[in-house]
Amino acid sequence: MDYREIARRFAHDVKRLLGESVRDMILFGSVARGDYQPDSDIDILVIVDGDPWDAQKRISDVVVEYLLKYGVYISAKAISIDEFEFMRRIETAFYTNIKREGISLG
Repeated sequence: MDYREIARRFAHDVKRLLGESVRDMILFGSVARGDYQPDSDIDILVIVDGDPWDAQKRISDVVVEYLLKYGVYISAKAISIDEFEFMRRIETAFYTNIKREGISLG
């Protein structure tokens, strides 16, 4: 299965798990650029309202499920909307990278 399709399915499952606390999910890295290899991971930034640590713990179960089901590691990082806005304001290298190559998964 195509890695972008796996990323879309993962985003759907995370949204179902976390509900309205998910503000956005952004695919970035080699899968977003289209230059991934069979051993690449899938990088996804999950922007949430509230506590990103709680979201990260809950997301980790979905990461394991996808590793077992599809044989691909999803590197999902949860951050708060405040953290994301801070990165945007000071234009961190990470934010610039997300802005340049990121694909919103909703």
